[in-house]
Amino acid sequence: MEKKVYQMTTEPEDFYDDSDLYAIRNRSEQEDLKDKLKPSLLGGYAKKDVDHFIEEMKERERRMKANLEQQVKDLLIERSNLNHECRLLKSQLSETEKIGADFEKVQERLQQYMKEKTDLQAILDKTQQDYQVLQRSMEEITEKYNRSCEQMQNVESDEIRTLKKRLEELKTYCAGLEQHVAGTKKEKKSLQDEVQRLNEELAQRGGDNSELSSLQSSFQSLQSKYASLEKSFQEKSLALESAQKEFSRLENEVTQKEEQLRQMEDRYAKEVERTKRHFRLWVHKMQKQRQQILSLQKEVDNGITARATLEQLQKEYSDLHNDYLRLKDLVSVLENQKEDMQVVLSKYQHQEQENISLKRRNACLCQEIRNVHHSVQYILDQMDRQAKAAKSLLERSKGEKEQLNILMREKTDLQVKNVKLLAQLSAGNDRIQRLEEENAQLSQQLKAYQEEINVPEKLNKDFSGAVSSHKFEDSGDDQGETVSSGQKNILFPFEEAQQKAKKLAEWTYMESGQEN
Repeated sequence: MEKKVYQMTTEPEDFYDDSDLYAIRNRSEQEDLKDKLKPSLLGGYAKKDVDHFIEEMKERERRMKANLEQQVKDLLIERSNLNHECRLLKSQLSETEKIGADFEKVQERLQQYMKEKTDLQAILDKTQQDYQVLQRSMEEITEKYNRSCEQMQNVESDEIRTLKKRLEELKTYCAGLEQHVAGTKKEKKSLQDEVQRLNEELAQRGGDNSELSSLQSSFQSLQSKYASLEKSFQEKSLALESAQKEFSRLENEVTQKEEQLRQMEDRYAKEVERTKRHFRLWVHKMQKQRQQILSLQKEVDNGITARATLEQLQKEYSDLHNDYLRLKDLVSVLENQKEDMQVVLSKYQHQEQENISLKRRNACLCQEIRNVHHSVQYILDQMDRQAKAAKSLLERSKGEKEQLNILMREKTDLQVKNVKLLAQLSAGNDRIQRLEEENAQLSQQLKAYQEEINVPEKLNKDFSGAVSSHKFEDSGDDQGETVSSGQKNILFPFEEAQQKAKKLAEWTYMESGQEN
């Protein structure tokens, strides 16, 4: 039977084609694969060696990760130091530029001093004249304003005194009205009592006409008197209300006048204070301009000393400019080093992420390999049990020809089971066929692995010999031919299933070795 080599279905990811570190690591792993992973009986690798190699890879990866972390920390520290140094250099550069700008300003000011002196002297003379004129105008305005304020205060004071006098008169009038209203109320009450008494007497003397007429006339006179008192009371009440309203109005007017007078006094005080403040500011401004003129005169007198100082400053500026150019070159070099370090740092970070993804992928592949291995082992065990059962049935069939029909029925049952098993193996065969198509495309990429890994042929020969040993020869009679053909029909599915299981095991262990 033609030997077929099954390759990996997943191409290994080449994350580090451009990295020298990965090239060294790849060569080291290939050498370790050749030295430590010895081929086992089924075409894979010994579990102990694989576990040991995985532990070594994990330890190597941990050491590499620790080294990368330390390098990253060192790079971060160096980056912080470089940033600090760059900030210092930039601050020195800004100070140097500021000094240069100050030098230029000093030169411009020295050129303008002589011109400003003449202009300021003329301005000072004109300002002194304006100051004298303004001072006289200020005195006149202040005197006029004081007179007008005094007149307004006198007028307001007279009005307030008049209103207060009128208010006192209204208070006296209101007091008299209140007394008159009180007397009217008392008289009204006495008349009400008299009317009530007369009504009672009239009720008691109901039969005496003369007295009744006299009482009625007396009652009518009392009623008319009561009506006149009621009318007088209402008039006095209205007069009292109007007097109270007039009193309230005058009181409010007095309050408003007093408030206006107080506001006027405050406004006058504020205006006087504002005028004095403006005057003081004007005086201060004049004095400040005079001091500026004197200082400019002094600076012009000391022009020789300033020129010597300017020459010294120009020399210092030249030295600082040279230092600035040197520092600028140093900053550019540091910036280039910083960019290189950032590239290395990003490469290390990318490599760390790829290591994590590789670790996860290896874990998934190991779990998948273990699952496939368990499935294949389970199928092989089941096939061994069925083969043993078939052998025992064939041995019993030699001496028990009368049970031939029973064996045929059992054969039919086993064939049904084998059909189900063949259906399962057919699905595996389809998968293997797909893998073969993929392996045909990847055969050139994994040619190096195929040369290093030799799949043993021994298992195929052992299975072929074991199957051929169980075949029986034709006996020549009809019953012997029936038994021999039954044996062939029973053993053929097992032989084919064992061959396919062997292929699947070889592919599984080959894939596990290449993945690791």
